[in-house]
Amino acid sequence: MKKLLAIFLILIAGIAWAQNDSGDIQEVLVDGYGSIFQGEKLIGRDAAIKDALRNAVEQVVGTMIDSQTKVENFQVISDEIYSKSQGYVEKYEIIAEGAEGSNTYKVQIKALVSKTGIKDKLMALKVLLVQQNMPRVVVFLKQNMFGGGWQAYFDSTSIAEELIQGELINKGFVVLDKNQRAANIDRSVAQAAIDGDTKAAQKLATMYGADIFITGTVVGNVSENSLYGGFLSAAVDMAIKAIKTDTGEIMAAVSDSKKLAPVSNKVTGTNTVMKQLAPTIVSALTDALMAKWQSGNKYVHITLKGIGYSQYVKFANFLKTRVRMVDNVYKRGFTSGVAELDLETAKSGEEVAEELILREADIPFKIEIMDVTRSSITLKRIQ
Repeated sequence: MKKLLAIFLILIAGIAWAQNDSGDIQEVLVDGYGSIFQGEKLIGRDAAIKDALRNAVEQVVGTMIDSQTKVENFQVISDEIYSKSQGYVEKYEIIAEGAEGSNTYKVQIKALVSKTGIKDKLMALKVLLVQQNMPRVVVFLKQNMFGGGWQAYFDSTSIAEELIQGELINKGFVVLDKNQRAANIDRSVAQAAIDGDTKAAQKLATMYGADIFITGTVVGNVSENSLYGGFLSAAVDMAIKAIKTDTGEIMAAVSDSKKLAPVSNKVTGTNTVMKQLAPTIVSALTDALMAKWQSGNKYVHITLKGIGYSQYVKFANFLKTRVRMVDNVYKRGFTSGVAELDLETAKSGEEVAEELILREADIPFKIEIMDVTRSSITLKRIQ
């Protein structure tokens, strides 16, 4: 009976660990060491466990940021994350332990570490966004308050836009002031972008020099409850999406709603709800964006105009063999003298363009760089 009970407990423990090994939790196996002072093994054991927990968290941090970012931000990461390692470990199990000689105690633990908790802290410290070159964003929203019809702000900033911008700034994004160029924008293009036209959004964002165009809708309403003498309740719905300027890709789309009752009047009531809703919306938007705006290899799209097919092949080979840190070159198409290629590389578009200039003599033909963004380059052949 005791043997069966022991087997049952082992199975239950295994199931518990398996249930916690989700996308938000990472299981790691690490060692920790502690000093034994004057024969006090328990003190050495406590220090070894603490060291192992720190190593577990450090290992997970290493999967989220590259080594250079880690070194550059070592002190703040050490102070804010490593020193508080136990707060990021959901649970741990000691696999092996014991003294190594008379001065060192060693433990090996299996730990479940919260990736979400660490990611949130890295975002709060702005470490992740520093690593990702601090995306520049511009925000254009339209709103419909109390059924009065859709309204967009071109010469000013709405309260909803101010709240979203403030939360984005807190997350580490570079937020561009849309009012600086309000006098020069094409209202029809801006309206089309706000209404969901991706090409218009790309055009408008390019004019501002933004990497990401954030747009969406805000709907505010109030209703009267007849119970208990009657009171007003306010409700706000937000739907926000982020469009990558270079490609038109929708990188993230989030929506949420919130109600509040009682409220004194409809304007202050809906404004209060918006203030409560904005952090939630931006947090969800940031999570979705960071899932795509990752470190390591990415793609730089190259458009090359005015060439023949043989030159297309030669240029692709040049990129693969002569440009540093290019892991692969994908030929995406050739039509009417226009070639499309994708480079798999850890470099940005600007860095690739700079290297093309430095290696100009090695390129099979003369080129002129027409446009450069962080993830795209447009070139043309010079006769």
